[in-house]
Amino acid sequence: MDEFQDALKATRKLLHMASDKKPQVLWDDVSLHYSEKAYPTIHEIENLMRKLITKFMLTIVGLGWTKEAIPEELKNSTRTKPAGNNNYLYETDFKDLSTFLFDEYRTLDIKALNERIRSLEGGKDEVSLAEFKGFLPKSNWERYFRKHVDCESSYIESRWERLYELRCKIAHNNFFTKDDYDKVTTLVKEVKPKLEDAIKNLDKVEVPEEERDELAEVVASKTNAFYGEYINKWKFLEKTLFELVQSVSPDSDSNRHKHRPVTFLTKDLVSKGVIDKGIYYELREANHIRNMIVHDSGSQLTSDELLYRIGNLDKLHDFILNIKVLDEVDS
Repeated sequence: MDEFQDALKATRKLLHMASDKKPQVLWDDVSLHYSEKAYPTIHEIENLMRKLITKFMLTIVGLGWTKEAIPEELKNSTRTKPAGNNNYLYETDFKDLSTFLFDEYRTLDIKALNERIRSLEGGKDEVSLAEFKGFLPKSNWERYFRKHVDCESSYIESRWERLYELRCKIAHNNFFTKDDYDKVTTLVKEVKPKLEDAIKNLDKVEVPEEERDELAEVVASKTNAFYGEYINKWKFLEKTLFELVQSVSPDSDSNRHKHRPVTFLTKDLVSKGVIDKGIYYELREANHIRNMIVHDSGSQLTSDELLYRIGNLDKLHDFILNIKVLDEVDS
């Protein structure tokens, strides 16, 4: 192969000298050769990443995670085709697989941080650093894997991005050289042991019960841009509902409200005459769609239907927000 490439290089040089123009390559079996050698290696590391995430979800969230319990940052995904009957992770692109592990997100509401800071203004209360660390965005790798695997998230993330670029050269039939093949081999050798260590240490990983549903949301959001948009808008609507319930019943326990299903909260609002039954049924249906996206990977929602549902969420949120504002003005 090396001698053949030297011969090709010499031929191109002669052609260039003869015509004073760079020769155009019509067929490149060298690229084919190295692409065929590299792709099985890329296929192996891609499925090792899927194995890690799938086993993590099976172990932590439960055996029925694709139906009973399937993070916030996949709005940039180019996937718009809803998941079919395949596992969620097999509907996720190579590049987006890494976002599950390495995209940072926060579990605590930033509004709560603002309120906590205001409560301290002018006061003499001492605050520990640990109290505020919960508001910092963190990746799933930092939350659950870092203490069990001797590897920073940036180490794998940077190499995964380079592997993605090389994978695209093969997928798009671009020129793929021996140097490219060597880079793939080196990158896979560096990443593979870290993923294998993470899989071996899964039994040591612990996820608090209250974080599991949010973790399932992250996975669902990362499979489809429309799914991610729907979940994000639903969370805004849900937050506004909690605030409305709290404003209607200011003396009630806010923590108790946050752990009650939306259907119970909306029933309370109906019984108090804040919303009518028509809005109640629309909210219940919106909640049902959210549960389908998060808990059932076999759901068949078309892009058009999702766009329609997202539009409905916007209308419901504006309606609930207006009620909340009017209630605050009255009080």
